[in-house]
Amino acid sequence: MSIIAEIQTAASGKWPAVLRALGVDVPEKQAHIPCPVCGGKDRFHFKHDDVGSSYCRGCNKWRDGLQLARDCGHDIRDIAHCAGVELKRQQHRNAARLPAATQTLLRAKEMVSRRQETIRQRERETAEIRAERETWIYLVMNASDKELCELLLLSLTEADAKKMMTTGRAAIIRFLLA
Repeated sequence: MSIIAEIQTAASGKWPAVLRALGVDVPEKQAHIPCPVCGGKDRFHFKHDDVGSSYCRGCNKWRDGLQLARDCGHDIRDIAHCAGVELKRQQHRNAARLPAATQTLLRAKEMVSRRQETIRQRERETAEIRAERETWIYLVMNASDKELCELLLLSLTEADAKKMMTTGRAAIIRFLLA
């Protein structure tokens, strides 16, 4: 079943709600209102039937609900979403019809996207670790109590301790490391 047929089946009898969800003005009762496509005053008539039929005297055109939504500038994906049609199944069916080279390219793009997300996650984790290390270094450098300073130093890595030796309280740190 094509995506168009799926949308028409899902929205059958529900076109007023689908169109309102898309922001298309549809009257509650059968009445003449301004056309959502051409904007003509009192030219548009919507029939509350299964296909969402409408007619505009300004456009001089009959439309079903799907065509009305498309003429109002809505994408088929938006219409499908408002009609409650899930596009993932359709995308997988269409992917099976794509040439092998295109499928390979799509898989490569997915892999690159996942890899970039992994890199961003690791960068966030690294930033958190760096912030924690800087806090510990600050506490050690500013600790007035020898025991507290010793406890803090034990929790630091050797590289951090060496870094502290080059700054500030080198004598205390050398004493504690000895």
